[in-house]
Amino acid sequence: MNIKTRKNKSNKNSKAIFIKLAEKYGLTTSGSRKQISERLVALRGSYLSKTEKNLILPYLSNNVNKRILLEHKTRKKLPK
Repeated sequence: MNIKTRKNKSNKNSKAIFIKLAEKYGLTTSGSRKQISERLVALRGSYLSKTEKNLILPYLSNNVNKRILLEHKTRKKLPK
C-alpha cells in the first residue's frame, strides 16, 4: 500500500471538503482551498457554522477577512 495516498484521503483539510462547502452555499467550486475559503467568508460568512469557521480560518490571507469571520457570533439560517 502506498502510505502517501492513505494520508491524503484522511486529511481533514482536503480540497474535497472545501468543494462540498462551496456547493452547499451555492458558490463556484473552482480554485484553491485559499480562494474557496475567501469566497465563503466574503459571501456567506454569517451563515457558516462554528466548525466550518474553524476549518476555514487558517486559509484566510488577510486580517480583515479573519475579523469579519470572527465578528459573527450567531449563525443565520440559510434561506430556503
